[in-house]
Amino acid sequence: TSTQGGLNVPLWYNLANSTSPNLVEIDVISHSRNNSIFGSGSVGWKHMLYLDITMRNDWSSKLYSAQYPTNSYDSYFYPSVSGSWVFSELIKKSKVLSFGKIRASWANIGNEPLGAYATSTQQQASTSFGTTPLYFVPNTFNNPQLKAENIATWEIGTDLSFFNDRIKIDAAYYNSLTTNNIFAIEQSGSTGINYRYTNAGDLQNQGVELATTFVLVKTKRNFTWSVGFNWAKNYNVVKDLYKDASGATVNSLSLATDGFGVMQLEAIPGKAYGQIVTTDFVYDSKGNKIVDQTGNYVKTAAPKAIGSILPDYVGGISTTLAYKGLSLYVLIDYSHGGKIFSMTNMWGSYDGTLVITAANSIRVNGLVVPGVVEAVDGSGNPILDKNGNATSSGVKNTTNISALAFYQNGSGQSFSGPGSTNVYDATFVKLREIKLMYALPAKLFANSPIRAICIGLVGRNLAILKKDIPNIDPESTATAGNVQGIEGGAKPTERSMGFNLSVKF
Repeated sequence: TSTQGGLNVPLWYNLANSTSPNLVEIDVISHSRNNSIFGSGSVGWKHMLYLDITMRNDWSSKLYSAQYPTNSYDSYFYPSVSGSWVFSELIKKSKVLSFGKIRASWANIGNEPLGAYATSTQQQASTSFGTTPLYFVPNTFNNPQLKAENIATWEIGTDLSFFNDRIKIDAAYYNSLTTNNIFAIEQSGSTGINYRYTNAGDLQNQGVELATTFVLVKTKRNFTWSVGFNWAKNYNVVKDLYKDASGATVNSLSLATDGFGVMQLEAIPGKAYGQIVTTDFVYDSKGNKIVDQTGNYVKTAAPKAIGSILPDYVGGISTTLAYKGLSLYVLIDYSHGGKIFSMTNMWGSYDGTLVITAANSIRVNGLVVPGVVEAVDGSGNPILDKNGNATSSGVKNTTNISALAFYQNGSGQSFSGPGSTNVYDATFVKLREIKLMYALPAKLFANSPIRAICIGLVGRNLAILKKDIPNIDPESTATAGNVQGIEGGAKPTERSMGFNLSVKF
Protein backbone atom coordinates (compact mmCIF):
# COMPACT_ATOMS: atom_id res chain seq x y z
CA THR A 1 0.00 0.00 0.00
CA SER A 2 1.14 3.55 -0.61
CA THR A 3 -0.06 7.17 -0.55
CA GLN A 4 -1.51 8.77 -3.68
CA GLY A 5 -1.13 12.37 -4.79
CA GLY A 6 1.48 13.21 -2.19
CA LEU A 7 1.09 14.19 1.47
CA ASN A 8 -1.49 16.55 2.96
CA VAL A 9 0.97 17.72 5.61
CA PRO A 10 4.54 17.95 4.29
CA LEU A 11 7.13 15.63 5.83
CA TRP A 12 4.51 13.66 7.84
CA TYR A 13 5.12 10.21 6.40
CA ASN A 14 1.94 8.41 7.39
CA LEU A 15 -0.45 6.46 5.17
CA ALA A 16 -3.37 8.31 6.71
CA ASN A 17 -1.78 11.58 5.47
CA SER A 18 -2.43 10.66 1.82
CA THR A 19 -3.95 13.42 -0.34
CA SER A 20 -6.12 10.85 -2.15
CA PRO A 21 -7.28 7.46 -0.83
CA ASN A 22 -4.46 4.99 -0.31
CA LEU A 23 -3.42 2.79 -3.21
CA VAL A 24 -3.68 -0.85 -2.12
CA GLU A 25 -1.86 -3.49 -4.13
CA ILE A 26 -3.45 -6.92 -4.50
CA ASP A 27 -1.71 -9.65 -2.53
CA VAL A 28 -1.26 -12.94 -4.35
CA ILE A 29 -0.47 -16.04 -2.32
CA SER A 30 0.16 -19.32 -4.13
CA HIS A 31 0.95 -22.80 -2.90
CA SER A 32 2.56 -25.75 -4.67
CA ARG A 33 3.87 -29.12 -3.58
CA ASN A 34 6.44 -31.43 -5.08
CA ASN A 35 6.85 -34.98 -3.79
CA SER A 36 9.90 -36.86 -4.99
CA ILE A 37 11.65 -40.19 -4.81
CA PHE A 38 15.37 -40.11 -5.54
CA GLY A 39 17.98 -42.82 -5.70
CA SER A 40 21.62 -42.97 -6.74
CA GLY A 41 24.43 -45.48 -6.91
CA SER A 42 28.16 -45.30 -7.60
CA VAL A 43 30.77 -47.95 -8.19
CA GLY A 44 34.48 -47.76 -8.95
CA TRP A 45 37.11 -50.35 -9.86
CA LYS A 46 40.88 -50.04 -9.34
CA HIS A 47 40.85 -46.23 -9.52
CA MET A 48 40.21 -46.64 -13.23
CA LEU A 49 36.57 -47.44 -14.03
CA TYR A 50 33.66 -45.49 -12.54
CA LEU A 51 29.91 -45.72 -12.98
CA ASP A 52 27.21 -43.44 -11.50
CA ILE A 53 23.46 -43.96 -11.81
CA THR A 54 20.62 -41.72 -10.58
CA MET A 55 16.85 -42.10 -10.72
CA ARG A 56 14.21 -39.61 -9.71
CA ASN A 57 10.43 -39.35 -9.96
CA ASP A 58 8.50 -36.18 -9.15
CA TRP A 59 4.81 -35.64 -8.46
CA SER A 60 4.10 -31.94 -8.94
CA SER A 61 0.90 -30.19 -7.94
CA LYS A 62 1.69 -27.65 -10.68
CA LEU A 63 0.79 -30.28 -13.29
CA TYR A 64 -2.20 -31.86 -11.55
CA SER A 65 -5.50 -31.11 -13.28
CA ALA A 66 -8.75 -31.31 -11.35
CA GLN A 67 -10.51 -31.13 -14.72
CA TYR A 68 -8.73 -34.26 -16.00
CA PRO A 69 -7.66 -36.06 -12.79
CA THR A 70 -7.11 -39.44 -14.48
CA ASN A 71 -5.12 -37.89 -17.35
CA SER A 72 -2.93 -35.51 -15.37
CA TYR A 73 0.76 -35.38 -16.22
CA ASP A 74 1.78 -34.55 -12.66
CA SER A 75 4.17 -37.52 -12.45
CA TYR A 76 7.40 -37.55 -14.42
CA PHE A 77 10.50 -39.76 -14.22
CA TYR A 78 14.05 -38.83 -15.15
CA PRO A 79 17.10 -41.09 -14.79
CA SER A 80 20.78 -40.57 -15.62
CA VAL A 81 23.88 -42.68 -16.07
CA SER A 82 27.51 -41.62 -16.42
CA GLY A 83 30.77 -43.47 -16.65
CA SER A 84 34.47 -42.79 -17.03
CA TRP A 85 37.64 -44.73 -17.79
CA VAL A 86 40.95 -43.37 -16.46
CA PHE A 87 43.10 -45.18 -19.01
CA SER A 88 46.29 -43.48 -17.82
CA GLU A 89 46.25 -45.96 -14.90
CA LEU A 90 47.46 -48.56 -17.43
CA ILE A 91 50.58 -46.52 -18.25
CA LYS A 92 51.53 -44.86 -14.97
CA LYS A 93 55.21 -44.58 -15.87
CA SER A 94 54.64 -42.65 -19.09
CA LYS A 95 56.77 -39.50 -19.36
CA VAL A 96 54.39 -37.99 -21.90
CA LEU A 97 50.88 -38.74 -20.66
CA SER A 98 50.29 -37.50 -17.11
CA PHE A 99 46.58 -38.20 -17.02
CA GLY A 100 43.99 -39.49 -19.43
CA LYS A 101 40.27 -40.08 -19.03
CA ILE A 102 37.34 -40.79 -21.32
CA ARG A 103 33.89 -39.95 -19.99
CA ALA A 104 30.35 -40.42 -21.25
CA SER A 105 26.94 -39.63 -19.83
CA TRP A 106 23.24 -39.79 -20.62
CA ALA A 107 20.54 -37.98 -18.70
CA ASN A 108 16.83 -37.36 -18.83
CA ILE A 109 15.74 -34.14 -17.11
CA GLY A 110 12.22 -32.99 -16.31
CA ASN A 111 11.14 -29.38 -15.79
CA GLU A 112 7.85 -28.25 -14.33
CA PRO A 113 6.13 -24.89 -15.06
CA LEU A 114 7.07 -21.81 -13.08
CA GLY A 115 3.53 -20.94 -12.02
CA ALA A 116 1.83 -22.72 -9.14
CA TYR A 117 -1.48 -23.28 -10.95
CA ALA A 118 -0.35 -24.10 -14.47
CA THR A 119 -3.29 -26.40 -15.24
CA SER A 120 -6.14 -24.15 -14.09
CA THR A 121 -7.02 -20.53 -14.78
CA GLN A 122 -7.87 -18.74 -11.56
CA GLN A 123 -9.95 -15.59 -11.24
CA GLN A 124 -7.99 -12.75 -9.70
CA ALA A 125 -9.19 -10.11 -7.27
CA SER A 126 -9.21 -6.45 -8.21
CA THR A 127 -9.78 -3.24 -6.28
CA SER A 128 -13.43 -3.07 -5.21
CA PHE A 129 -15.81 -0.65 -6.89
CA GLY A 130 -17.17 1.06 -3.81
CA THR A 131 -18.45 -1.81 -1.69
CA THR A 132 -18.79 -4.16 -4.68
CA PRO A 133 -15.97 -6.74 -4.93
CA LEU A 134 -14.48 -7.12 -8.40
CA TYR A 135 -12.71 -10.10 -9.96
CA PHE A 136 -11.28 -10.58 -13.42
CA VAL A 137 -10.12 -13.39 -15.67
CA PRO A 138 -6.41 -13.00 -16.57
CA ASN A 139 -5.31 -12.43 -20.17
CA THR A 140 -3.16 -15.59 -20.10
CA PHE A 141 -4.94 -18.93 -19.80
CA ASN A 142 -3.34 -21.98 -18.25
CA ASN A 143 -3.67 -25.49 -19.69
CA PRO A 144 -5.37 -28.45 -17.93
CA GLN A 145 -3.41 -30.91 -20.12
CA LEU A 146 0.04 -29.37 -19.70
CA LYS A 147 3.01 -31.77 -19.57
CA ALA A 148 6.42 -31.33 -17.98
CA GLU A 149 9.29 -30.29 -20.23
CA ASN A 150 11.78 -33.04 -20.92
CA ILE A 151 15.45 -32.77 -21.87
CA ALA A 152 17.16 -35.92 -23.13
CA THR A 153 20.90 -35.34 -23.43
CA TRP A 154 24.07 -37.32 -23.92
CA GLU A 155 27.71 -36.31 -23.89
CA ILE A 156 31.10 -37.84 -24.56
CA GLY A 157 34.39 -36.22 -23.68
CA THR A 158 38.00 -36.60 -22.64
CA ASP A 159 40.42 -35.09 -20.12
CA LEU A 160 44.10 -35.23 -21.10
CA SER A 161 47.25 -33.99 -19.42
CA PHE A 162 50.78 -34.21 -20.81
CA PHE A 163 54.34 -33.61 -19.61
CA ASN A 164 53.58 -33.30 -15.88
CA ASP A 165 50.52 -31.12 -16.49
CA ARG A 166 52.31 -28.68 -18.79
CA ILE A 167 49.55 -29.26 -21.35
CA LYS A 168 45.91 -29.90 -20.40
CA ILE A 169 43.02 -30.59 -22.76
CA ASP A 170 39.33 -30.95 -21.95
CA ALA A 171 37.10 -31.68 -24.95
CA ALA A 172 33.46 -32.75 -25.21
CA TYR A 173 30.66 -33.33 -27.70
CA TYR A 174 27.04 -33.11 -26.54
CA ASN A 175 23.59 -33.63 -28.00
CA SER A 176 20.31 -32.70 -26.32
CA LEU A 177 16.67 -32.76 -27.38
CA THR A 178 14.14 -30.71 -25.44
CA THR A 179 10.54 -31.81 -25.92
CA ASN A 180 7.26 -30.33 -24.69
CA ASN A 181 8.71 -26.84 -24.31
CA ILE A 182 6.30 -24.75 -22.23
CA PHE A 183 5.40 -21.44 -23.89
CA ALA A 184 2.69 -18.80 -23.60
CA ILE A 185 1.23 -18.99 -27.12
CA GLU A 186 -0.38 -15.83 -28.50
CA GLN A 187 -4.12 -16.13 -29.13
CA SER A 188 -6.57 -14.12 -31.20
CA GLY A 189 -8.07 -11.29 -29.17
CA SER A 190 -11.53 -12.42 -30.30
CA THR A 191 -11.20 -15.37 -27.91
CA GLY A 192 -11.16 -13.00 -24.94
CA ILE A 193 -7.57 -13.83 -23.99
CA ASN A 194 -4.13 -12.90 -25.32
CA TYR A 195 -2.02 -15.97 -24.44
CA ARG A 196 -2.42 -19.61 -23.50
CA TYR A 197 0.25 -21.88 -22.01
CA THR A 198 0.92 -25.03 -24.00
CA ASN A 199 3.65 -27.55 -24.85
CA ALA A 200 4.85 -25.68 -27.89
CA GLY A 201 7.47 -27.86 -29.56
CA ASP A 202 10.82 -29.60 -29.67
CA LEU A 203 14.28 -28.00 -29.68
CA GLN A 204 17.62 -29.67 -30.41
CA ASN A 205 21.10 -28.53 -29.36
CA GLN A 206 24.37 -30.20 -30.23
CA GLY A 207 27.86 -28.89 -30.11
CA VAL A 208 31.52 -29.06 -29.17
CA GLU A 209 33.36 -27.59 -26.19
CA LEU A 210 37.14 -27.31 -25.91
CA ALA A 211 39.30 -25.97 -23.08
CA THR A 212 43.11 -26.07 -23.04
CA THR A 213 45.90 -24.86 -20.78
CA PHE A 214 49.57 -24.57 -21.75
CA VAL A 215 52.31 -23.86 -19.22
CA LEU A 216 54.79 -22.18 -21.56
CA VAL A 217 57.44 -21.30 -18.96
CA LYS A 218 58.17 -22.90 -15.60
CA THR A 219 61.50 -22.14 -13.91
CA LYS A 220 63.19 -23.35 -10.76
CA ARG A 221 62.89 -19.82 -9.37
CA ASN A 222 59.09 -20.21 -9.17
CA PHE A 223 58.25 -18.21 -12.26
CA THR A 224 55.48 -19.60 -14.47
CA TRP A 225 53.69 -18.36 -17.56
CA SER A 226 50.57 -20.19 -18.66
CA VAL A 227 48.04 -19.57 -21.42
CA GLY A 228 44.49 -20.89 -21.55
CA PHE A 229 42.15 -21.16 -24.51
CA ASN A 230 38.50 -22.19 -24.62
CA TRP A 231 36.07 -22.47 -27.53
CA ALA A 232 32.51 -23.69 -27.85
CA LYS A 233 30.17 -24.05 -30.81
CA ASN A 234 26.49 -24.93 -30.49
CA TYR A 235 24.23 -26.01 -33.34
CA ASN A 236 20.63 -25.21 -32.53
CA VAL A 237 17.48 -26.06 -34.49
CA VAL A 238 13.74 -25.95 -33.79
CA LYS A 239 12.64 -29.48 -34.65
CA ASP A 240 8.89 -29.12 -34.38
CA LEU A 241 6.13 -26.86 -33.07
CA TYR A 242 2.72 -27.53 -31.61
CA LYS A 243 -0.48 -28.29 -33.53
CA ASP A 244 -3.35 -25.80 -33.62
CA ALA A 245 -7.02 -26.52 -32.92
CA SER A 246 -7.51 -27.95 -36.43
CA GLY A 247 -4.58 -30.36 -36.02
CA ALA A 248 -2.24 -28.52 -38.39
CA THR A 249 1.38 -27.99 -37.33
CA VAL A 250 2.17 -24.33 -36.67
CA ASN A 251 5.01 -23.02 -38.86
CA SER A 252 6.14 -20.18 -36.58
CA LEU A 253 5.87 -19.15 -32.94
CA SER A 254 6.13 -15.52 -31.86
CA LEU A 255 8.47 -15.15 -28.89
CA ALA A 256 8.63 -11.36 -28.56
CA THR A 257 8.24 -8.11 -30.50
CA ASP A 258 9.91 -4.71 -30.50
CA GLY A 259 6.59 -3.08 -29.54
CA PHE A 260 6.47 -0.85 -32.64
CA GLY A 261 5.35 -3.37 -35.26
CA VAL A 262 8.75 -3.40 -36.96
CA MET A 263 10.03 -6.88 -36.08
CA GLN A 264 9.23 -10.10 -34.29
CA LEU A 265 11.38 -12.72 -32.61
CA GLU A 266 10.18 -16.15 -33.74
CA ALA A 267 10.81 -19.88 -33.43
CA ILE A 268 10.60 -21.44 -36.91
CA PRO A 269 10.90 -25.20 -37.59
CA GLY A 270 14.10 -26.07 -39.42
CA LYS A 271 15.89 -22.90 -38.30
CA ALA A 272 17.88 -21.88 -35.24
CA TYR A 273 15.86 -20.63 -32.29
CA GLY A 274 15.20 -16.88 -32.03
CA GLN A 275 14.89 -15.73 -35.64
CA ILE A 276 14.62 -11.96 -36.15
CA VAL A 277 11.76 -11.58 -38.64
CA THR A 278 11.37 -8.20 -40.36
CA THR A 279 11.37 -6.57 -43.78
CA ASP A 280 14.63 -6.47 -45.70
CA PHE A 281 16.26 -4.54 -48.52
CA VAL A 282 15.41 -5.71 -52.05
CA TYR A 283 18.47 -6.77 -54.08
CA ASP A 284 18.99 -7.36 -57.79
CA SER A 285 20.79 -10.39 -59.23
CA LYS A 286 24.17 -8.66 -58.74
CA GLY A 287 23.57 -7.90 -55.06
CA ASN A 288 22.80 -4.20 -55.52
CA LYS A 289 20.14 -2.64 -53.31
CA ILE A 290 17.13 -1.33 -55.22
CA VAL A 291 16.13 2.32 -54.75
CA ASP A 292 12.67 3.76 -55.39
CA GLN A 293 11.91 6.85 -57.45
CA THR A 294 12.21 9.18 -54.44
CA GLY A 295 15.78 8.08 -53.76
CA ASN A 296 15.07 5.80 -50.77
CA TYR A 297 15.65 2.08 -50.48
CA VAL A 298 12.80 -0.30 -51.27
CA LYS A 299 11.80 -2.93 -48.70
CA THR A 300 10.50 -6.42 -49.25
CA ALA A 301 6.75 -6.87 -49.59
CA ALA A 302 6.69 -9.33 -46.69
CA PRO A 303 8.85 -9.83 -43.57
CA LYS A 304 11.52 -12.54 -43.68
CA ALA A 305 13.87 -14.30 -41.27
CA ILE A 306 17.05 -12.21 -41.11
CA GLY A 307 19.01 -14.48 -38.75
CA SER A 308 19.16 -15.99 -35.28
CA ILE A 309 20.07 -14.18 -32.09
CA LEU A 310 22.31 -17.11 -31.11
CA PRO A 311 26.08 -16.78 -31.72
CA ASP A 312 27.95 -19.12 -34.07
CA TYR A 313 30.63 -19.77 -31.44
CA VAL A 314 32.09 -18.27 -28.27
CA GLY A 315 35.44 -18.52 -26.53
CA GLY A 316 38.21 -16.83 -24.65
CA ILE A 317 41.97 -16.53 -24.19
CA SER A 318 43.61 -16.07 -20.81
CA THR A 319 47.16 -15.76 -19.56
CA THR A 320 48.67 -15.96 -16.09
CA LEU A 321 52.11 -14.72 -15.03
CA ALA A 322 53.17 -15.84 -11.56
CA TYR A 323 56.35 -15.26 -9.56
CA LYS A 324 56.45 -16.55 -6.01
CA GLY A 325 53.41 -14.92 -4.34
CA LEU A 326 52.65 -12.42 -7.10
CA SER A 327 50.35 -13.27 -10.02
CA LEU A 328 48.80 -11.40 -12.95
CA TYR A 329 45.77 -12.82 -14.74
CA VAL A 330 44.31 -11.39 -17.98
CA LEU A 331 41.18 -12.68 -19.77
CA ILE A 332 39.95 -11.76 -23.24
CA ASP A 333 36.71 -13.36 -24.40
CA TYR A 334 34.73 -13.18 -27.60
CA SER A 335 31.45 -14.09 -29.26
CA HIS A 336 31.11 -14.53 -33.00
CA GLY A 337 27.88 -14.19 -34.95
CA GLY A 338 24.28 -13.83 -33.90
CA LYS A 339 21.99 -10.89 -34.62
CA ILE A 340 20.79 -7.86 -32.64
CA PHE A 341 17.85 -5.58 -33.36
CA SER A 342 18.81 -2.17 -31.96
CA MET A 343 16.18 0.40 -30.99
CA THR A 344 18.90 2.77 -29.81
CA ASN A 345 20.10 3.02 -33.40
CA MET A 346 16.55 3.06 -34.79
CA TRP A 347 15.34 5.92 -32.60
CA GLY A 348 18.71 7.69 -32.68
CA SER A 349 18.52 7.78 -36.49
CA TYR A 350 14.91 8.90 -36.43
CA ASP A 351 15.57 11.71 -33.92
CA GLY A 352 18.85 12.78 -35.49
CA THR A 353 20.84 12.26 -32.29
CA LEU A 354 23.41 9.89 -33.81
CA VAL A 355 26.61 11.13 -35.43
CA ILE A 356 25.77 9.29 -38.65
CA THR A 357 22.79 11.58 -39.25
CA ALA A 358 25.11 14.59 -39.57
CA ALA A 359 28.32 13.00 -40.91
CA ASN A 360 29.94 14.33 -44.09
CA SER A 361 27.72 17.46 -44.01
CA ILE A 362 24.69 15.48 -45.24
CA ARG A 363 22.32 17.81 -43.36
CA VAL A 364 23.52 20.56 -45.68
CA ASN A 365 24.32 18.70 -48.90
CA GLY A 366 21.99 15.71 -48.68
CA LEU A 367 23.07 12.25 -49.81
CA VAL A 368 22.78 9.75 -52.64
CA VAL A 369 22.28 6.20 -51.40
CA PRO A 370 24.25 3.56 -53.32
CA GLY A 371 22.11 1.21 -55.39
CA VAL A 372 20.15 0.83 -58.61
CA VAL A 373 16.80 2.41 -59.48
CA GLU A 374 13.67 0.25 -59.57
CA ALA A 375 12.12 -0.64 -62.93
CA VAL A 376 8.85 1.10 -63.84
CA ASP A 377 6.27 0.69 -66.59
CA GLY A 378 5.08 3.35 -69.03
CA SER A 379 2.79 4.84 -66.41
CA GLY A 380 5.59 5.16 -63.88
CA ASN A 381 4.37 2.28 -61.71
CA PRO A 382 6.96 -0.13 -60.24
CA ILE A 383 7.34 -3.46 -62.03
CA LEU A 384 7.09 -6.18 -59.39
CA ASP A 385 8.20 -9.81 -59.39
CA LYS A 386 6.03 -12.78 -58.46
CA ASN A 387 6.65 -12.11 -54.74
CA GLY A 388 5.49 -8.50 -54.99
CA ASN A 389 9.01 -7.08 -54.71
CA ALA A 390 10.52 -4.33 -56.85
CA THR A 391 12.71 -5.24 -59.82
CA SER A 392 15.86 -3.52 -61.02
CA SER A 393 16.25 -1.21 -64.02
CA GLY A 394 20.02 -1.65 -63.85
CA VAL A 395 20.45 2.14 -63.76
CA LYS A 396 22.65 3.53 -61.00
CA ASN A 397 20.86 5.77 -58.51
CA THR A 398 21.75 9.46 -58.71
CA THR A 399 18.82 11.03 -56.82
CA ASN A 400 19.93 13.32 -54.01
CA ILE A 401 17.71 13.34 -50.91
CA SER A 402 17.90 15.28 -47.68
CA ALA A 403 19.13 13.72 -44.46
CA LEU A 404 15.68 14.34 -42.99
CA ALA A 405 13.98 12.51 -45.88
CA PHE A 406 16.33 9.58 -45.47
CA TYR A 407 16.62 9.18 -41.69
CA GLN A 408 13.17 10.26 -40.55
CA ASN A 409 10.83 9.65 -43.44
CA GLY A 410 12.65 7.03 -45.49
CA SER A 411 14.82 3.94 -45.40
CA GLY A 412 17.40 5.20 -42.94
CA GLN A 413 15.11 4.05 -40.12
CA SER A 414 12.86 1.05 -39.70
CA PHE A 415 9.35 2.53 -39.59
CA SER A 416 8.91 3.15 -43.30
CA GLY A 417 12.15 1.59 -44.53
CA PRO A 418 13.52 -1.95 -44.32
CA GLY A 419 13.47 -3.31 -40.77
CA SER A 420 16.84 -4.95 -41.39
CA THR A 421 18.38 -1.46 -41.33
CA ASN A 422 18.66 -1.87 -37.59
CA VAL A 423 19.70 -5.53 -37.48
CA TYR A 424 23.39 -5.87 -36.68
CA ASP A 425 26.01 -8.56 -36.19
CA ALA A 426 26.48 -9.28 -32.47
CA THR A 427 30.17 -10.22 -32.75
CA PHE A 428 32.43 -8.75 -30.06
CA VAL A 429 35.86 -9.11 -28.44
CA LYS A 430 36.24 -7.86 -24.86
CA LEU A 431 38.96 -7.34 -22.31
CA ARG A 432 36.91 -9.12 -19.68
CA GLU A 433 39.16 -9.20 -16.63
CA ILE A 434 42.54 -8.23 -15.22
CA LYS A 435 43.50 -9.47 -11.77
CA LEU A 436 46.72 -8.64 -9.90
CA MET A 437 47.08 -10.66 -6.69
CA TYR A 438 49.72 -11.08 -4.01
CA ALA A 439 49.80 -13.96 -1.50
CA LEU A 440 51.52 -12.93 1.73
CA PRO A 441 54.36 -15.23 2.87
CA ALA A 442 53.00 -18.12 4.93
CA LYS A 443 55.67 -17.60 7.61
CA LEU A 444 53.93 -14.37 8.69
CA PHE A 445 51.09 -16.35 10.28
CA ALA A 446 52.70 -19.75 10.83
CA ASN A 447 51.58 -19.90 14.48
CA SER A 448 48.04 -18.62 13.86
CA PRO A 449 44.83 -20.28 12.63
CA ILE A 450 45.19 -18.41 9.36
CA ARG A 451 46.43 -20.56 6.45
CA ALA A 452 46.72 -17.92 3.74
CA ILE A 453 46.04 -14.25 3.03
CA CYS A 454 45.83 -12.89 -0.49
CA ILE A 455 45.27 -9.26 -1.52
CA GLY A 456 44.87 -7.75 -4.94
CA LEU A 457 43.20 -5.50 -7.50
CA VAL A 458 40.49 -6.74 -9.86
CA GLY A 459 38.98 -5.07 -12.93
CA ARG A 460 36.12 -6.58 -14.95
CA ASN A 461 34.44 -5.69 -18.25
CA LEU A 462 37.24 -3.23 -18.88
CA ALA A 463 37.04 -2.59 -22.63
CA ILE A 464 35.35 -3.57 -25.89
CA LEU A 465 38.23 -4.32 -28.24
CA LYS A 466 36.06 -5.05 -31.29
CA LYS A 467 32.38 -4.92 -32.19
CA ASP A 468 30.26 -4.61 -35.32
CA ILE A 469 27.30 -2.69 -33.87
CA PRO A 470 27.62 1.08 -33.27
CA ASN A 471 26.61 3.06 -30.19
CA ILE A 472 25.80 0.13 -27.83
CA ASP A 473 27.42 -2.82 -26.09
CA PRO A 474 26.48 -6.04 -27.99
CA GLU A 475 25.89 -7.74 -24.63
CA SER A 476 23.30 -5.17 -23.56
CA THR A 477 20.54 -7.41 -24.98
CA ALA A 478 21.43 -10.46 -22.89
CA THR A 479 18.56 -11.54 -20.62
CA ALA A 480 17.20 -14.77 -19.23
CA GLY A 481 13.96 -14.55 -21.22
CA ASN A 482 12.84 -14.66 -24.82
CA VAL A 483 13.60 -11.00 -25.51
CA GLN A 484 17.26 -11.74 -26.15
CA GLY A 485 18.46 -10.06 -29.32
CA ILE A 486 16.14 -7.04 -28.94
CA GLU A 487 17.98 -4.01 -27.56
CA GLY A 488 15.54 -1.45 -26.21
CA GLY A 489 17.45 1.68 -25.34
CA ALA A 490 19.90 -0.08 -23.04
CA LYS A 491 22.11 1.95 -20.73
CA PRO A 492 25.86 1.79 -21.30
CA THR A 493 27.35 -1.24 -19.57
CA GLU A 494 29.71 -0.62 -16.67
CA ARG A 495 33.30 -1.54 -15.98
CA SER A 496 34.16 -2.34 -12.40
CA MET A 497 37.40 -2.05 -10.47
CA GLY A 498 37.88 -3.17 -6.91
CA PHE A 499 40.09 -4.44 -4.13
CA ASN A 500 40.12 -8.11 -3.21
CA LEU A 501 41.01 -9.63 0.16
CA SER A 502 40.95 -13.39 0.69
CA VAL A 503 41.65 -15.04 4.05
CA LYS A 504 41.79 -18.82 4.54
CA PHE A 505 41.64 -20.53 7.91
